[in-house]
Amino acid sequence: MNKVGLHWHGGIHTAIHIEKRATPKGCRADPGLVETVQALASIKDAEIARILNMKQLQTPRGLRWTQDRVRNFRTQHHILYQPVGDGDNFLTCQQTARILGVSRHGVEALLRIGVLHNEQTIDFAPWRIPRTEVESERVREVVKVMKANRTLPKNFTLGGCPSDQQELFSMIPRVQG
Repeated sequence: MNKVGLHWHGGIHTAIHIEKRATPKGCRADPGLVETVQALASIKDAEIARILNMKQLQTPRGLRWTQDRVRNFRTQHHILYQPVGDGDNFLTCQQTARILGVSRHGVEALLRIGVLHNEQTIDFAPWRIPRTEVESERVREVVKVMKANRTLPKNFTLGGCPSDQQELFSMIPRVQG
C-alpha cells in the first residue's frame, strides 16, 4: 500500500492510503509476437497496432494494441522501424484499383486468376503488388475484357469459374469496347 499526502490550501494535510495496481510479474512477450512485430518492421506503429488487433493478439499484459504500445514494444525489444525503400516498385490494393480503373473486387479477381501477384507479410497486412505487373500489357488486356464483358476472360480459369458454368448476367446485353 502506498501513502499519498494531500496538502490543502488552508495548511491542512490529509494522508490517503492507496493500493498499488498489481502488475503481473514476468510479463514476457511470446517469441512469436516478437517475430510478428519484427516481420512488420517496415510498417508504421499505428498500422501494426491495427494488424495485431485484427489478428486478436494482445500485449504481454493482455491489453489491446495502440500506437504507443507498439512503439514501447519495439523499444523494449530493439525492433527498429525500417521503411522499405521500394515504394515506387510496389502498390497497395487501393493504388492498383485506381490505376486500373477497377474496384477492389476487380483487383482480387486478377489476383485469384493469377494475372497479378501480391506479397503480404501476414494476414491483415497491406498488400504489395509489383508495379511492373500492374502496368504490363497482359494485365491491361485482361482488364479491358473484364470491363467490356463484365466478367473474367474465358481463357483464365485458374482459380476462377469453370468454363462450362452458366453466366450470371447472360440476359444483359454485352457492352462493346
